[in-house]
Amino acid sequence: PAAYAEASPITYVRANSKQTLIFHGKLDLLVPYQQSLALENRLGEVGVNKKLILIEDTGHEVVNLTNTATFLSNCESWLKLYLK
Repeated sequence: PAAYAEASPITYVRANSKQTLIFHGKLDLLVPYQQSLALENRLGEVGVNKKLILIEDTGHEVVNLTNTATFLSNCESWLKLYLK
């Protein structure tokens, strides 16, 4: 249990954590998407700007031939918002 907590990003969420953009495939067999939901919730609890994008038909590799343009568009919008 200690190793799991140490490896989990949710363990390190603080009020001064940086803005966070999360992509997660709902068909991910390695990391359940509920872990990203929990991370998003924790970030919100401490007031960190965050965005979770769940991709319905994708597994652990969230970028594929059908969603590359959307993925890049979301990244670009996020970076324009927070990189100044």
